[in-house]
Amino acid sequence: DGGYPQIGCDEPLCRAARQDPSRRRMTASLLIADPRSGRRWLIDATPDLREQFEQARPHPPTRKSEGPRPPLFDGVFLTHAHVGHYAGLMHLGREIYGADAMPVHASPRFCKFLATNGPWRLLVDTRAIVLKAAAPDIPIVLAPDLTITPFVVPHRDEFSDTFGYVIRGPARSLLYIPD
Repeated sequence: DGGYPQIGCDEPLCRAARQDPSRRRMTASLLIADPRSGRRWLIDATPDLREQFEQARPHPPTRKSEGPRPPLFDGVFLTHAHVGHYAGLMHLGREIYGADAMPVHASPRFCKFLATNGPWRLLVDTRAIVLKAAAPDIPIVLAPDLTITPFVVPHRDEFSDTFGYVIRGPARSLLYIPD
């Protein structure tokens, strides 16, 4: 949930990443890009969202950005309520980006957690994000031949259920499992 080097870590991997910035790694997330439409979606809004957005900026090359605050993504899919997977939502609030009705897909339990707990509730109340409760095993259509299907993953579920996602495209499929 913290990429590496992680805070306070003295393992060889972390020490090497502190000495050599090329070995540093951000918290895992996944960009889904449809070059035909220029649309894109993000799985997990990590604390590294600012840097991950910069990496995603040119993808897909067909993306058109219009207006003073174009949407960063066409939607965000969250896996679970461990801080490394949703803390990046803070960048969407009015103090930073000022998103407008960014669709955020998550389990019903996770949606309730975000809607009833600050500071996330403020994102919902100001419509920076719009929560979309996703049901396990029900595909969400991103394009006529592009779907994302949540499924339940066993994990520590203190505040939410945990979803993995199957992304099915016109030629390939991808399985995304958190942690």
